[in-house]
Amino acid sequence: MVKGDLDSFYSFLDHLPIAALVISFEEHQVDDLSAQKICHVNFKYLELIGYPLSATPDAASWMQLAYPQPEYRQEITNRWKDESAAAMQRDDVTAKAIVNVRCNDGRNRCFEAFSEVRSTILPNHYIISFIDITDMTVKMEGLKRQSVMDQLTGVYNQYHLLQRVEQEIERAVSSDSYFTLMMFDLDFFKMINDRYGYECGDQVLISCASMINEVLSSEDCLARWNGADFIVLIREGNSGIARQVIQKALQKIRAHTFLWQDISFAMTATIGLTTYQSGDNADKVLERADLALKRGKQMGGDFVFMDITSG
Repeated sequence: MVKGDLDSFYSFLDHLPIAALVISFEEHQVDDLSAQKICHVNFKYLELIGYPLSATPDAASWMQLAYPQPEYRQEITNRWKDESAAAMQRDDVTAKAIVNVRCNDGRNRCFEAFSEVRSTILPNHYIISFIDITDMTVKMEGLKRQSVMDQLTGVYNQYHLLQRVEQEIERAVSSDSYFTLMMFDLDFFKMINDRYGYECGDQVLISCASMINEVLSSEDCLARWNGADFIVLIREGNSGIARQVIQKALQKIRAHTFLWQDISFAMTATIGLTTYQSGDNADKVLERADLALKRGKQMGGDFVFMDITSG
């Protein structure tokens, strides 16, 4: 390819609606990023990613800027090696991967990146293109989050809780560990809805969910089960310790003054607590927690009722 043809090719790249750069290296330099020279970047690349040639003359400097975290940079390097090898084995021209790039404006953007593994236009020159999927990724993450979250309180929903219980049972079986499950019900919640309306009841649920969450660790799980019932899963097999944790949430709710318009009122809750026992499935653990809750309600409520099998 003569210079005029190369200029025409670069001009063609400049008018593509996707970001692209051209990189040049000899076959023996495939693992030497500092020897891989960036020859051209198109207009869309400058618009989205933004690094000028002067800032990234080679692949090594580009990787430093685009992937500033060393662990992620190494992960991307390994991933491209694997994808390139797989593409070569399939006799494909390009390899592709989803990458998160730190752009010149400081923003992180998500791209579907395509890299030639065989030069098709000019010997030893390879095109790398980037399709911006940031908005789509954000939407997909949002939809995924909605599928496992209770839309009112922002805690997990019943679907996620059941998945989490199954995961904890698998962990318990494989590591000989235990966990605690608690059914958490707000006392006389129906009366709040009947007296003050559902909007007031919704605010009570939101506030109580927040107070429960405050006492839990990142390994624990809070889910809205139905109505005024929540389920708390604590990765703690000692029921006494788990009870101390949930008592803090119970005390927060007791001490809280709930306000609705010009009305103030108090709330209490009853909790049924059980621990995982060897041989349990999800239904058995949930059934015992529900039975413990019912017994607590029968005794007047406003406390933690422990299943007698919990140690």
